[in-house]
Parts: sequence; structure tokens; C-alpha cells
Amino acid sequence: MDKLIGLYLLVVFSINLYFLYTIFDILKILIPDANEVNMLGANGLTLMILTFVSFGVYLNTQTKQSIFFLVGVICFVFSVIIGYVNHYYLYDWIFVMLTRGLYALGLYQIFKYASLDTKTKREKVLRMKESDNFSSEKVLV
Repeated sequence: MDKLIGLYLLVVFSINLYFLYTIFDILKILIPDANEVNMLGANGLTLMILTFVSFGVYLNTQTKQSIFFLVGVICFVFSVIIGYVNHYYLYDWIFVMLTRGLYALGLYQIFKYASLDTKTKREKVLRMKESDNFSSEKVLV
């Protein structure tokens, strides 16, 4: 089953790379500055990789913490997509508010993920210290 999921993710990643390449070609025509197009392409590729990493973490762990990470990354992706539409196709103040709202929601989710991660690590360290203390007392008794 893991191989099937891995193959599925590889196919979806390939399709997304093709779409990113197609959008990159369209943006080369619309935007005269090559550096701006390259930065947009790098941003899109980075977000795509981050999305697949977060989805992989979710599939491996399936915890509340991994859901916060996945939702935060998805909010970032939609924020960037709506920002592109707003900047290069159709400007509307509602898109600006939606972009900033999704970005803020994504930041909240990532901070929630990080705080749960810190809390989980701290609890593991405390459990390890407690188990060390109790295990030596049990040996002597």
C-alpha cells in the first residue's frame, strides 16, 4: 500500500511540475523582467515541495500536529495563488483581503504546529528523565 501511495504522489508531483512549467512559460510572455519570472517560478516550486513534504508528514504520522502543518501550508499556497491572480490578472481589494487573511491563517497554523512540536519534545524529555529516575529506584528495592 505504501508503494501505491508513493507512486500516486510521484504522479501528482509530475503533473504539478508540468502545470508549473506551463504557467512559467505563460508568465515569460506576460512579464518582461526575467528575474521576476524566475523568482515566481522558484516560489512556486518551493511551495509545491513544501506541500508534498507536509502531506507526506501527515500520511506518516496522522496526528493533530501534522494536520496543523498541512493546513498552514495549504493556506500559504492559496494565498500565493490568489496574490498572483490579483497582481497579474484581475485587481480587486477583496482579493487583497483574502490573500492577507489566508496568509495570516497559515501563519497561525504553522505557529500552532511549532508550539505543539515544542510541547511534545518537552514532554518526551520529561518522561525520559522520570523513567531514568524510577528505573534505578526499582532496581535497588
